[in-house]
Amino acid sequence: MPGPSDRLSAGQTGTCARGARLLIGSAGEVACDLALDEILLDRGEAVARVWTPARRGRLSACPCVSTRSQECVRQHAQAGEAALAAVLGVASKARDELRAEACEADGVEILRRQSGGAAVLVGPGVACFTIVFPYASCPAAGTIGGAYRLAASTVARALDAVGVPACACCRTHADRRVELQPPGDLACGGRKVAGMAQARRRLAAMVHGVIPVEIDPGDLDRYLAHPPDEPAYRAGRPHGGFVAAVSELADGCTTPRVLDALAEAFHLPRSSPSADELAEAGRLAARKYGTREWTFRR
Repeated sequence: MPGPSDRLSAGQTGTCARGARLLIGSAGEVACDLALDEILLDRGEAVARVWTPARRGRLSACPCVSTRSQECVRQHAQAGEAALAAVLGVASKARDELRAEACEADGVEILRRQSGGAAVLVGPGVACFTIVFPYASCPAAGTIGGAYRLAASTVARALDAVGVPACACCRTHADRRVELQPPGDLACGGRKVAGMAQARRRLAAMVHGVIPVEIDPGDLDRYLAHPPDEPAYRAGRPHGGFVAAVSELADGCTTPRVLDALAEAFHLPRSSPSADELAEAGRLAARKYGTREWTFRR
């Protein structure tokens, strides 16, 4: 049985099936990225995806959205820029996990994903990943902990490639390495460097997560409330003192560098989501992930 924190083996693999696909790139709006993850999970095929938001063109219909917030979104869209989005877990309560007034004032889009866990920020400076594990070809993913360990091994390998363990270590703290902190955090030196969440179906499990690379930790405290539940190793720390940006640990590291390291860690040929997958994601986003009914269900 694994202990409270698992040292990860660089020899483990994050994908289990031959013929698995590696998809590179965003589906467009963050709502479409969330929809694409659901589509890939429902298909139950071995697939991995690395991405960072490509653009923002709309704001979820929050009851308190103002003209100012809508204008923030329009300005980012006209400039072809992505902006921050706060993504709730499937069971999250917005009033408990978000600082709604700050999100509204700054045009931070509020969305909800299909997986568990607490709210996260995605946007420029955040590297995102998704892995689908079919149980038939990857029996280790048959348990929640097993799926997290498989995904964490790949993410840890990518972080090692960009220098996180080397830069986070020193001669007096030689035991510091990237470790899995249950249920789904990756931590280095007691600070969170990646967060994962999970959704499961009858035939497959999906683990997706975020790696803060160049994001300002102050944004986490501005837009996210302290979570109602926290892992023991957090010890009550605010977001800014608990989360470590990769660029802080590996000086000069960029989001494209982390995305490339993630892609390399999978050892799979790279491709893009198909036109049919993007179209299906757009339709699902329109009827679910981009709607007020889904986002503010709790």
